[in-house]
Amino acid sequence: MPNSMRNLLAVLLVAAALAGCMSSTPPATDGPATGNDSAALPTFFVNSVGEQGPEPTLGVTSDGAIFFQALEKTMKSIDGGRTWSNVNPAYALPTTLDPFLWVDPTTDRVFSDQLYVACSYLLYTDDGGATWVPNPLACGSPVNDHQKIATGSYVAGGPLDLATPVKPYPNLVYYAINGIADSRVGISLDGGQTFPIVSESFPAVQLPGGDSPDCGGGLHGNIVAGPDGTVYVPSRSSCAGPDEGTLGGPVVARSLDNGLTWTNTVVAADIGTPDHDKNPDLAVDTENTVYITFPGGDNRLYLAHSVDHGATWSQAVLVSDGLGTVTMPALAAGSPGRVAMAYYGVADPNERAVPDFVNETARWSLFVTYSLDALSDTPTFTTIQVTGDDPIQVGGISTNSGDAPAGSRNLLDFIDLQIDAEGRVFVAFADGCTSDVCRGPDAKPEDSRDALGIVAIGQSGPSLFADKGELAPLLA
Repeated sequence: MPNSMRNLLAVLLVAAALAGCMSSTPPATDGPATGNDSAALPTFFVNSVGEQGPEPTLGVTSDGAIFFQALEKTMKSIDGGRTWSNVNPAYALPTTLDPFLWVDPTTDRVFSDQLYVACSYLLYTDDGGATWVPNPLACGSPVNDHQKIATGSYVAGGPLDLATPVKPYPNLVYYAINGIADSRVGISLDGGQTFPIVSESFPAVQLPGGDSPDCGGGLHGNIVAGPDGTVYVPSRSSCAGPDEGTLGGPVVARSLDNGLTWTNTVVAADIGTPDHDKNPDLAVDTENTVYITFPGGDNRLYLAHSVDHGATWSQAVLVSDGLGTVTMPALAAGSPGRVAMAYYGVADPNERAVPDFVNETARWSLFVTYSLDALSDTPTFTTIQVTGDDPIQVGGISTNSGDAPAGSRNLLDFIDLQIDAEGRVFVAFADGCTSDVCRGPDAKPEDSRDALGIVAIGQSGPSLFADKGELAPLLA
């Protein structure tokens, strides 16, 4: 993908084939789309942040500033993603791993967290990055990995709400970590200054008949809090799968008391997950329905939902019909039934191997799929090939779950999708294929070993908030 900014038009998935173009007008369709009817096809603006950015995260403040975590650099754009600057503090930070960024949607506090040794270095800013408050001991637990940060409201009448009548910070800050065979959450009452509470552990669920003593371990996805304060954490899978080579469905841990105690539920055990998989992702809509998206045992993308705080789940439905294998999904929800999913995928529907072992000629793209009726018994989906024919990877993408081809873990573990107050989609991802050779017809896997940080921003199409209607372009 060229480093210079450009507009990439939506490529609509028509029938079962991808019909794409890169032009100044939306591609014409002569058949029924596998998606929701819309006055205009969604389009995206795509641009580099100018820095390496594997496993990136991003957030948008109420004034429209976009923050993007590119390894140890916190990048900021105030012009809709056109230009970017590094707003890290001037003093030297320690060498760290596992970067993560979170913007509190109710206070605009920006959290930038980096793992080092057995704890993490947290920075937060309330003035858009002009000044930062450091907390070099932000983990709340001595052994941790793959940390995730989120904020959420107090559960009304819950134990933490009752114990904290005067709130030092309006929301709780959660720091979720992987253990060896379970996960835990550190909880801050003062906006990230201290993490005095560490939750009980919540191990992966094991279904009867599983051969492995612990299939999912403590490897989990993003921690998510619903509007009513219920907290959710997804992990990779339970043990028993429907077919050889698959595992059981993903596991969702939920807490009704702001992370103090947890219960687990298995989702879609009949579909399973791949033996080489990345974490699922969760989102909660404005009415507290929770959604999960995950690669199924056939390496395609699925979506399920729960209307009872994760106690029970709907039948999972296929999202990526017409595509091949997918990995690293990210999910956002707005009004009830309105969701968007971003993920790396292969357009060739015959390419169904696990991401590590696709053919050397497989060409990966960033896809975004919308549904405006995800709560329907038969939801419809509109899928956009955001990066068009310009691949973001050639050959395998390592999921760090097996003996993957050398060098193929350049994109690391996840991408991110967030929405702003208008319900506009913002995606953070990495591009491994940035040279002319890699974009050419004879590209080989070894040509795609970059990890350039990229942002994709919705310019038109439906808002994820029903009352906002169709979005106006963010960029004039």
